[in-house]
Amino acid sequence: MRLLPTYRTRLVLFVLLLVAFLSITLLLSFQHSRDIMIDEAVNHLGRTSRLLDTALVTERKELERYAEIVRKELRIKEYMYVVVEIGTDTAPLNERHAEQFSWLPVDSSMIVSHKGEVLSGEGPAELLHLLQQDRPPERTAAQYIQTSRGIELVTSAPIHYQNRLLGHIVISRIYNLSKLHLLEKQSNGRIFLTRGNNIILSTLPDAVGMQATPANNRLQIGADIYMLQNISVPHNNDHEIGFYFGISELELLNNIDEYSRLTLFTVAFGVFVILLLGLLFLRDFNRPMKKLLDITARISNGELPRLYKVTPRNEMDMLFNQFTEMLQALRDKQRVIDETQAKLEALAITDTLTSLYNRRYLLDIFPKLQAQAKRDHSTLSVIMIDLDHFKRINDKYGHLAGDQCLMEFAAAMRNQSRQNDYLFRMGGEEFLILTLGEGRQGMLALAEKIRLAIEKVFVYYEGERIHMTISCGIATLNPEDDHRGALNMLLKRADNALYEAKQNGRNQSVLLADEEPADRLKSVD
Repeated sequence: MRLLPTYRTRLVLFVLLLVAFLSITLLLSFQHSRDIMIDEAVNHLGRTSRLLDTALVTERKELERYAEIVRKELRIKEYMYVVVEIGTDTAPLNERHAEQFSWLPVDSSMIVSHKGEVLSGEGPAELLHLLQQDRPPERTAAQYIQTSRGIELVTSAPIHYQNRLLGHIVISRIYNLSKLHLLEKQSNGRIFLTRGNNIILSTLPDAVGMQATPANNRLQIGADIYMLQNISVPHNNDHEIGFYFGISELELLNNIDEYSRLTLFTVAFGVFVILLLGLLFLRDFNRPMKKLLDITARISNGELPRLYKVTPRNEMDMLFNQFTEMLQALRDKQRVIDETQAKLEALAITDTLTSLYNRRYLLDIFPKLQAQAKRDHSTLSVIMIDLDHFKRINDKYGHLAGDQCLMEFAAAMRNQSRQNDYLFRMGGEEFLILTLGEGRQGMLALAEKIRLAIEKVFVYYEGERIHMTISCGIATLNPEDDHRGALNMLLKRADNALYEAKQNGRNQSVLLADEEPADRLKSVD
């Protein structure tokens, strides 16, 4: 098929425009890249400083929250009261402290009495000195101090029991070089910690020990100059700790040069690839188009979205019309598939004889109802029902009569149940009703309602009148009974209740619950 020239022309124009655009981008990039990157570096300095400030604030709040968790733990208070007021051994307190709070991501966690004695945990002496110096009556906000281990973020919270101050929980986290390197990876810059005018810790090793007196937010270290941004942090009066975030101007210039080379290479490579691909596409445009038309002609059966044919003017119009026919057929096939799938899904969860749900659907719906019961703080209840002496009916009247009895019972159970009840045939002559939010007495009343209705039902088969009775076992599941075996436990309770109903003469309803006797309602013959 001869290819119309309009698409070839458009493709050539598109390739030329794209090449021109990339060339102009290259020129603009070389002209403005330096100013853009410097401005971006300044903006990055401000943004990153704010992000670091937010991260430090979040960390301080997190440390204060950990202190609150420990001080509110009742067992810790009780053990601490026994140790402080009675003078018993601190071993239980140490064990409880280690058992419950070893997961805390902190470097020191100490429980200190109101006299300044360490009862549990360990840490540097400066933490105790800070506590003894401040004697905080309430929770101390997290602050930075210098200890023998380095810079530490420390907070404390009082521990009270029976309106008495027993002591404090002191928690700290070390700011060592590895911690700063972690922050540095997130910030793409250098971090400096100062005390007074001296740099005491930094991710730049050459800066440690130098005087830090930034002028115009810049600090010269050797041949390099760093643009600095101060991050305000709380500290003790004796420990004037300062945080600075800085970006190297030398690294910035190197990045600009690297960016220029990368831009030049990328644009040149992109122009080459686009030209090459454009030439190849122009050369091979006829073959894939004809092949695509042949393939769509073979698989053309209809459509999924509703499309309308157009007057063919070129290959694209022909392709559109072919897809119109193909999608129409696919939509017809999809409708048949959807109808068949719906029928199969219904058959998969339905008992074919009684049209009730089967055990498979019970396994599917129960976790959803259990989750809803947990959210609503309600109970799940079941009634397990068994047709009395059903084997005798099968033996005396035949299995067809038994099937008729099962269908009549299913219809009667459906008529007596409520809209929100789930009805199941578990197998044979055993049935189940599953209800959400109904109380024990309500389930007992429902079981009795169905049982009394069945007493009045007679099945007529080949001139014989068959009378049926049922036995019911009721069980409930409380919201706290939340585990994987909840369904088996609930069915076991109901089965035990059903067993007792049968043992007591059948034709009755029995409700069994944990730690309380069975409630029964039995027919009076």
